[in-house]
Amino acid sequence: MTTTKQAKLTAERLRERLRYDAETGAFTRRVGSGHARAGEMAGTVHSTGYVRITIDGGKYTAHHLAWLYVHGVWPSDQIEHINRKRSDNRIANLRERRHRVALRRPARPTVVERDAYFASLVAERKQRFGW
Repeated sequence: MTTTKQAKLTAERLRERLRYDAETGAFTRRVGSGHARAGEMAGTVHSTGYVRITIDGGKYTAHHLAWLYVHGVWPSDQIEHINRKRSDNRIANLRERRHRVALRRPARPTVVERDAYFASLVAERKQRFGW
């Protein structure tokens, strides 16, 4: 989600357009627009498993909208579903996930280094055991 889209949609505008049920995680439309009528469920399940909702021409994931609706601000980082069900957008199932820096693994030896190491082991073994 881009900063521009976030700047366009405020919590107030979201609440004008949609109603959010924190117990079920469902959004319903307060106002009809285009083919959607007031009172209908908002959003569709995308092939990724996330619910996506279009508001004022912008496409948003329901879990980000739920966060904005309840907390009044966009999440500072990523939102994760605690039970790992991407379509379960109950606020109790959502939490901010802080981006963690991956621990660096030691570099793997190159093929040449591995081959040289293996060759020296074989040579040492032959010398020790007289093969």
